[in-house]
Amino acid sequence: MTTTSLTSTMRSHFLKRIAQKRGSQAQRLQQGFTLVELLVVVVIIGILSAVALPA
Repeated sequence: MTTTSLTSTMRSHFLKRIAQKRGSQAQRLQQGFTLVELLVVVVIIGILSAVALPA
């Protein structure tokens, strides 16, 4: 294997790895929160506000 083909192979492997990482980051950004997670946060905020502001 020549140096040129080795460099080319390494470059293509590196570019593929970058593309895979970018794709997974984009998927993570699009996911968001589930309904259960949002409900848990609302309940916790409600409990904290009830404790913090006594009647």
